[in-house]
Amino acid sequence: MCWGKRATLRLVLLFLGGLQVYALPAPAVAPAPASLTGSVAPDSLRAHLVVVPIVFHGDDGTLHHGQVVCHRLVAHDLAGLFDTLAKARFPLRSVRPVSEFDFSDSLSMSADNSSAFNWRKVAGTRRLSAHARGLALDLNPWRNPFEHRRGNRPAGAVRVPSRPGTLSDTSLAVRYLRSRGWWWGGRWPSGRDWQHFELSPTEFARRLAMEGPGRAFRR
Repeated sequence: MCWGKRATLRLVLLFLGGLQVYALPAPAVAPAPASLTGSVAPDSLRAHLVVVPIVFHGDDGTLHHGQVVCHRLVAHDLAGLFDTLAKARFPLRSVRPVSEFDFSDSLSMSADNSSAFNWRKVAGTRRLSAHARGLALDLNPWRNPFEHRRGNRPAGAVRVPSRPGTLSDTSLAVRYLRSRGWWWGGRWPSGRDWQHFELSPTEFARRLAMEGPGRAFRR
């Protein structure tokens, strides 16, 4: 579906007792509480997840709407990022919650789908990914694969620097998020994860400290 008019963005906080809505200046679509249906994420985390409706420029050159599920402490960052990318006409293929891919990271990446929250472990480890807390974002994963000596992820994806939607050090998305305390996987020496951004632990702790005790997610 393409976008016509701009209205009001709603951040929908998913609390155990129901929904709580906050207004921000941006486009609006209907919230999707079903974004967590089927996830095995603990209730202690769900209480801190939000659904951020966004607008993005598609590969067809027109505006589309999407949704990002993330931790509430990065909601403003992601709302601002996608608004900035839309204004700059940075192309994205798809921005849909991973629930629409049965929480399969492989299926979501192969569809070049940009997403944040997914309750999963880092591939090949027993450690929870930053995506599991909604503190990470993958942008255009097919165009920006994780490059590793054992093979790219998603399988078959090849990074072409000149292709629209490909990320680099000078990309708007990289500069925007790094200026707000995010790490970018394109700079990792052990394997370039070009698609991946995550809020640094230091910045996460700073944001928690600013709002006071009692609301942090504890595993």
